[in-house]
Amino acid sequence: MTGFSEAVNIAHRYIKLRLRATKMGAVVAFDDSWIAVDVEGKPRVKLGTLDALEAFIVNNEPKPVISPEPTMAEVNADIAKQNEDAERFTNLKARADKVGALLCVEDDRYTIDFDNGTGVEMDTLDEAEALIMTREPRSELEQDTFKEEDNSVDHPNHYGGRDNSYEVIKIIEALELGFYLGNALKYVSTLTSITLGPSPSNPSIHPSKD
Repeated sequence: MTGFSEAVNIAHRYIKLRLRATKMGAVVAFDDSWIAVDVEGKPRVKLGTLDALEAFIVNNEPKPVISPEPTMAEVNADIAKQNEDAERFTNLKARADKVGALLCVEDDRYTIDFDNGTGVEMDTLDEAEALIMTREPRSELEQDTFKEEDNSVDHPNHYGGRDNSYEVIKIIEALELGFYLGNALKYVSTLTSITLGPSPSNPSIHPSKD
């Protein structure tokens, strides 16, 4: 039984070594009483034992490439570059707002959505900046109109409006109501707005008209 177990262990070891050899582009096979190793472009190697086969594989396996640790100067430079890019993005986002566009970044890609319904994706901030800078800023009247339209979508009156300190979304976030209770509160607000209309007696839902 001991001899059988030893034979099984040897077979397992041989199979594992063959797999390792295959990953490095070598073919292992028996040649009479030898273990033959064929590597493309090189003469056949004959080995007498599994130990010799393992040593051959270890010496010829591709060595992993270990990247050197960055220096403190490189780390500081990278942090400074990230801060610079963040500030640049913030300034460019403000510029985009003035020309009637919304600038966003996701998965290292920049998207620009214009208020006329068109949009474009770009790979770099330089490309986004070049496009935004070609647009003329809107007049103050156009900007105010755009903000009013934006408010009607993101801060509708039936939820309280942007300027109401008791706007529904503010209550949901402050009380951490979660999805279900939050939606229930939104439905109540909408229903109240439809059936009763804006009312000074409901300041928690409707914005003040003062």
